[in-house]
Amino acid sequence: MNAIERQRWNRIRMKGHTRFILWNFLFWGVPMFAAQLLGPCFYALLLHRPYHGPAQIVPSRAWSLIFDIALWVFGFGYLMGEFTWRKREKEYLDQSAS
Repeated sequence: MNAIERQRWNRIRMKGHTRFILWNFLFWGVPMFAAQLLGPCFYALLLHRPYHGPAQIVPSRAWSLIFDIALWVFGFGYLMGEFTWRKREKEYLDQSAS
């Protein structure tokens, strides 16, 4: 971690862990949800095939949408945020100890 990255991470960590995780819901989770929802539609358009809707794990379309939102926005967004936080924090603390 160089000096510029260290200063940037110090500003981010001053805002707090919770805000960082919420930001990652938007930065990682929402685009992955959009790709999961719209990706098959665009793929069918490219192949000139009819699109029959998203694959459903549960019988109801509403519950399937709720499940996808929970999985991608909250699940993936949280995990990416948490892993990134821990990685950056470890790098930051390792350089502080040096």
